[in-house]
Amino acid sequence: MNINLSTVPSWVVVEDMSGEYWEGAVVDRQKAHVLEARGVAMLPCVPELFRMSSVAGYSKRAWGAGIAMRALVPEMIAPLTLYCVPSTRGVAWKARLVPDGPRRGQYEGFVRFSADSGQRSPMNGAYQELGDKPVFVRELASLDEEGGWVVGGKGLASFGVEGHYGFGIWGTAPGIRVVWVAATMVPITA
Repeated sequence: MNINLSTVPSWVVVEDMSGEYWEGAVVDRQKAHVLEARGVAMLPCVPELFRMSSVAGYSKRAWGAGIAMRALVPEMIAPLTLYCVPSTRGVAWKARLVPDGPRRGQYEGFVRFSADSGQRSPMNGAYQELGDKPVFVRELASLDEEGGWVVGGKGLASFGVEGHYGFGIWGTAPGIRVVWVAATMVPITA
């Protein structure tokens, strides 16, 4: 199973620092590629899911200046709820990371998207990152114009029935804060 993002016709604006597009605006694939080249954070989406729940098809959670990742061992740091439907098991995600104060040496650690069984929900699912590789913070490029990085990935969600499931950012990266995390449900291909 795979997620072929080049075939997803609709994309949602997650963050446009220029302010030209509001968060949640849905654009076609061609416009999304133009916006991404400009630095706009985009995720593929299935807009037909949006009305099933306030967090169906697309969900974003922000924490102002961000949640500091101070633990030396991996932990669930940035929770997100996503309404999942059996017909659409692909998940695409992005998160904005920023330095937590002045840099002292090289950043170490990693972040990854994960299922979160610690949320107060009777339903628990699973998430498998395609490629099974976390985002290693030491491998991040230079800071963007806003002083951080937008990272992301894609994977497959497993869950029993349609409903609200907990996900989030899991990892350890002292000196880094998670400003927001967003995810969408996308179709999978065989």
